[in-house]
Amino acid sequence: MIKQLIKRFYRLLIALTRSHYFDYYKYYEKNSNNVIWIMGFNIRYLFTTSILWDLATISALIKSDKTYKIVFNNRICNVTDKNIYFTLHSNYNLFGFDNYVLVFDYLLKGIAENNNNLFPSLEQARFWENKAYMHKKLDEKCIPMPKTIIVTKKYFDSNKIDFSFPFIIKLVHSYESKGIFKINNLLDLEAFLHNIKNANEEFLIQEILNMRRDVRVIVIDKKIQLFYWRINNSNEWRPTATSKGNSVDFLTFPEIHRKTIVDYATKLDLSICAFDIAWQNDDLTTTPLVLEVSPVFSPNPKISNIYFLENYGDFKKRISLFGYDYLYVLEIFRLKQLHLLKIIRNEK
Repeated sequence: MIKQLIKRFYRLLIALTRSHYFDYYKYYEKNSNNVIWIMGFNIRYLFTTSILWDLATISALIKSDKTYKIVFNNRICNVTDKNIYFTLHSNYNLFGFDNYVLVFDYLLKGIAENNNNLFPSLEQARFWENKAYMHKKLDEKCIPMPKTIIVTKKYFDSNKIDFSFPFIIKLVHSYESKGIFKINNLLDLEAFLHNIKNANEEFLIQEILNMRRDVRVIVIDKKIQLFYWRINNSNEWRPTATSKGNSVDFLTFPEIHRKTIVDYATKLDLSICAFDIAWQNDDLTTTPLVLEVSPVFSPNPKISNIYFLENYGDFKKRISLFGYDYLYVLEIFRLKQLHLLKIIRNEK
């Protein structure tokens, strides 16, 4: 716990130094057209990734010689005719919905109707931690993905799924490797269903690809700005998150699929997003399949150290002056500023 607090505090210090302290004051203007909306501002917020993205937004505005103001919590409901920038996270669930993603339809729609420009837009926000919506949109846009169905516990009372064991179950609001379950047999399925209290709660059933790697591809304004493979070096299936002991490769991009992946983002109308993409049998000559796509993501900064490429999880855990946390903040600022450049230039 203490180690994590040190790392988080160091990230905050690095982020604050991306702009001169005097500029934070100089460019703050009460009547600015640019609003940074922060929900759930408290001590905990100061140690989250959200504050890094918010500071990156402020830094981009300052670098573009634009003013800004900050609005906290539901005071945003009184804001009209502004450009509103915010970072998606669960603290925006100020109404305490069981399904916290629903707050965006309930709250963001009203804010947009006040003649505000939202960044991200409501349509983009709906992709965040909402795998049911995401897969419906992938299907609607005919974007290839592993065989996936959206079901409820109640569904199993009268239907048999057309899936062979093993398969994966994903909770609608799962992220990273959390909320993802490998179902090997009927006993696993019954145990999972037993823990679902709401018979109408949606979750996803997805086929398991024969794969030992996937590639995270970050697309900003129709350009690939960062990619890296997450490689499972074991013989058993497991999530490819680096926290699971997987290695990383930043060098070998599948160039034959570059345009295809960018086209996926264009079809979904996502100006900034991260795709997790894999191939059946790890065969790069076949169609790239989208496992996940989200407008919110954590980028792994590029490194060249061979040991840490093989043990990227260890690299993340180390406390080092110019190590993972330092590079992570710099990468967030780089990507955020790339994304905001056109937006800020077109500011009303």
